[in-house]
Amino acid sequence: RLHQRTREGTPLFNEEQKTQGIRQGRNSDYASSTHGIWICDHISSPFILGFFRPRIFLPSTMNEADVEYVTAHERAHLKRRDHWWKPIGFVLLTVYWFNPVMWAAYILLCRDIELACDERVIKDMGPESKKPYLEALINCSAPGKSVSACPLAFGEVGVERRIKNVLHYKKPAFWIVVAAVIACIVAAVCFLTNPEESEEESVAEKYRDSLLNSPDSDVINDYTSAMAGMKIEVIEYVYKDSPEFLMPNFSLSMEDKQFSFVYTMWSSYLPHGSFKITDTELVLTAGDYGQAKRKYVFKKDGDNFVFDAYKSSGMPKYKYGADKEAQSPVPDGAVFEPIATHFALDVESGYSAMIDGMIADIDNDGRTEVCMLTYGPTSGLFTFKFSVRECESGELEYFNIFTSAYYQLSFMADGTGTYYLRGTTQGETSETYLFKISFEDGNIVLTKDGTVEKLAYWGEQGVDSQWAN
Repeated sequence: RLHQRTREGTPLFNEEQKTQGIRQGRNSDYASSTHGIWICDHISSPFILGFFRPRIFLPSTMNEADVEYVTAHERAHLKRRDHWWKPIGFVLLTVYWFNPVMWAAYILLCRDIELACDERVIKDMGPESKKPYLEALINCSAPGKSVSACPLAFGEVGVERRIKNVLHYKKPAFWIVVAAVIACIVAAVCFLTNPEESEEESVAEKYRDSLLNSPDSDVINDYTSAMAGMKIEVIEYVYKDSPEFLMPNFSLSMEDKQFSFVYTMWSSYLPHGSFKITDTELVLTAGDYGQAKRKYVFKKDGDNFVFDAYKSSGMPKYKYGADKEAQSPVPDGAVFEPIATHFALDVESGYSAMIDGMIADIDNDGRTEVCMLTYGPTSGLFTFKFSVRECESGELEYFNIFTSAYYQLSFMADGTGTYYLRGTTQGETSETYLFKISFEDGNIVLTKDGTVEKLAYWGEQGVDSQWAN
């Protein structure tokens, strides 16, 4: 619309008019200063339009006495590159439209760039210019809009405030300028830098003793309290000797005392409900199925649980081959071993940037590792850190930073000794993806399930990188 309204504009002075103006006493600097100024019939207020080759547009009805002051103001905008900063600010507002601080910041930006240009004109033209400048400001005032992207209109923003500011303007004393600069530097140091990281023990080192010294006789509830600073959320168990392709497994959620049990891929029934642990056994009580609840009982054997078919509800049988007899996917005496322990850190521990944690033999080397996902060091671009520490020694085995679309991330084990990152996108149509975890040349590799697509690395990698500590 603005282009259509300004397409018939003409330069303020052509060469003949410039020559005539010089003859009438106007100097050559004034004549040359009119370059880039256009007169237009279809606008009501002066403004700047253009990003790379900006032009100053003046309404054809403007008083000639106001032109000098208006153009001085608009040229102050151009010198300050306000025709760049204001649209950039508007772009930021469109991205973070939901943030009220951004709205306030943009409105204040629009106000402050006008006040700054007013002050620059008065400073350059002298105090005697205040009265004619204010007359030009009042004559060219336009109906204001609370938020606009462009153009930089002369009389659109905060006219009343600008009049008061011009009337009371005084050139700031030198000590005020120095104090303002120091205040800006202090604010930048405080708010635009990260504090120096303290040399605290790593997560694995900090909790290693409690992990290793927890006696096997303790029930899981006591095991949770023994790990000071670390809260067990979910423990996954798997039966590895099953004829099922996907090994039977169950997960215990320690916070709400709920479980889920997958014992076969051939049935649509997924047992889930509450569980109870004593010193000797684990009892899983599933929700209503038909008219009765189902119960699955396991004897406690150290860190493992052994299925007790005689105390449990009936388990179906399937033929796992044409020439084989039907058998249960979870027979009596089936041993379920812990394959992954998901944990969170208490707020007091200072690791508030943690996404998910897991204790497992993630690289299948026979040693248990502490695996952690934390947010990356970037702002705007979604990155996350993936670290793996050997549980017994506390040694950092792997460290990588990945960049991706924003996902809600969590660890997942499929019961076959394969581990994944589960990523769920945000929005009305959220989707979940699995990224297989593997290791290559001392680095963690995340491969999208069913493809060869790998998540990209970001920044410095490896256990010796600056981000690893």
